[in-house]
Amino acid sequence: MDPYRILLLRELEEHGSVAAVARTLGLSPSAVSQQLASLQASVDVPLTRRDGRRLVLTQAGRTLAQAGREIAAALANAKDSLRRYEQDSHGIVRVSAFHSAALSFFRPLISRLDGDGPKLYLVDADVAEAEFPRMTGDHDIVIAHRLPTGDPWPEEMTVVPLLREEVDVAVAANHPLAQEDAIDPAALRDTPWLTFRTGYPMTPLTAVVAHAVGSSLPQAHHINDLTVAATIVASGTAVALMPRRTMGAAALDGVVLRPLKGIVLERQIDALMRPEAIRRTAVQRVLAELQAIAAGL
Repeated sequence: MDPYRILLLRELEEHGSVAAVARTLGLSPSAVSQQLASLQASVDVPLTRRDGRRLVLTQAGRTLAQAGREIAAALANAKDSLRRYEQDSHGIVRVSAFHSAALSFFRPLISRLDGDGPKLYLVDADVAEAEFPRMTGDHDIVIAHRLPTGDPWPEEMTVVPLLREEVDVAVAANHPLAQEDAIDPAALRDTPWLTFRTGYPMTPLTAVVAHAVGSSLPQAHHINDLTVAATIVASGTAVALMPRRTMGAAALDGVVLRPLKGIVLERQIDALMRPEAIRRTAVQRVLAELQAIAAGL
């Protein structure tokens, strides 16, 4: 049985006629009659009978109408529970971020919300670009990155831009290229490189560098965690691409970042959410704090 049709029985009992039910619900009388007929077809006992020109409920119909009142009460309770959930400013907010974003966002986010606001459940997740939208099923906010020139996020996502971040070449602090204000791509022709996995924004940017250099880049290592990559770069055995603003000074100990001459390398950092997540007051608060943190990077 369709709960909506059971609710119509309750309306019929309370308002006394199909026409009155139609006026109350903003439907046509024929639409109400069709719904009642469909409900009748789903049960074996008569729910209504004719009383002159009026359609009235049988005892079975009145019993089902009472169930309709219970359904209406349950729906009202459900709506109230959802309203309280959405308006709870201290509810749990699950936030996921890729590694370098987690370095920049998580600690200040905790500090900003400490004892005043939503409870945080933080997760670091280094996944390929295409995987970020799917993560919104398990997290309220997913901090994701992509190339500004690449495909946009799926239309069904709610997307809030956080940061357009420059990407530089990372070299050891004692590397000869560290003395340059900007690095000429030609100077990188025979330099060993640390590269990244396919499907990550840094990978196509490395290809852009190779095109500017005019040859493939010698691959010395294949590391996806930028903090690990930075320790290898600091050893002086390879160079790599690194984000300019989200790595943090501690992670870049012994490393300097330099832009490339004549090439703009960037990535876009966004907050991804399902539309229903942004309705929550707690999620809105966390999102506002993330935007404030991003503005200060």
